[in-house]
Amino acid sequence: MKTEEQLFIENRLNHIYSKFSEIKIRYEFDSKMKLHIIEILPQNLFEENAEYIYEEIKLEEDFEERFSGKEEILFVSEDSLNKINKPTFQLGYKSLTYTKIEIEEIIDNNISFKIESYGSICVDGNDVKISSQTKIESESFALAA
Repeated sequence: MKTEEQLFIENRLNHIYSKFSEIKIRYEFDSKMKLHIIEILPQNLFEENAEYIYEEIKLEEDFEERFSGKEEILFVSEDSLNKINKPTFQLGYKSLTYTKIEIEEIIDNNISFKIESYGSICVDGNDVKISSQTKIESESFALAA
């Protein structure tokens, strides 16, 4: 379940996207570091667009005022050291999300296994990013990848 902080950020990112539809946004919350990571592309928005820069600063200030330092926000771009590994929210990307695929197989009437997979596929130009979780179970063994 999403926190109030996460919902606040997603709402504001929707607002920013509505003003700058040429941008791409990905968002992830790192609960261990209590850090909201927001990736904005293209990078030239950080450097050249005063209206975008205002919106970014306003988001950070409003977040700090409303949630008073419990968690931090970090904006990144394509060549930043911090990366988004598992985005929970994105705008401007073509993506396909599958929630559950199940395959059950019985071999020679005595060995059976079941495969469950969850994940998403995101296409950005020529780049394809896939994140997934797969679990394989059998009567004699179980694997998770």
